[in-house]
Amino acid sequence: MHTVVRGSLIGGGVGLALAIVRRPKQGERDDTAKRVAKSVAEGAAAGAVVGFALDRRLRAQAAALLADNAPTVLDAVSGLARRYEPAVEGAVDRLRDAAVDAIGAARPFVTDLAEVARERAGGAYDAARPVVEDAYGVVRARLTA
Repeated sequence: MHTVVRGSLIGGGVGLALAIVRRPKQGERDDTAKRVAKSVAEGAAAGAVVGFALDRRLRAQAAALLADNAPTVLDAVSGLARRYEPAVEGAVDRLRDAAVDAIGAARPFVTDLAEVARERAGGAYDAARPVVEDAYGVVRARLTA
């Protein structure tokens, strides 16, 4: 899809250049904005068509190339995996240690915030309890009446 977009941009640029270079014939009304917009749109459309054709062709070539060279690619990838396995494992170990350290550093803050939230929730419960009990009494009285 990038090839289509690139083709549209290049075609639009070529259309703009042609619109600037082209001059209206003698006696024709010069509507520059309309002329430039039309030329840019035509160039972008042509570029998109060329880009679409190239995109399809490049995909077909890539698929054929991959099918022909798949064993070589697999061997190269597995060789790279074996070669860099120790480095990747070392990086994973360092990241795990850093995560454990971050959890240890954050634990006191999280514990303090949880305690504050617990206290505030208890206060909200205590403040709301009488209101809820009054509402319950009113509803019960209306239902039994």
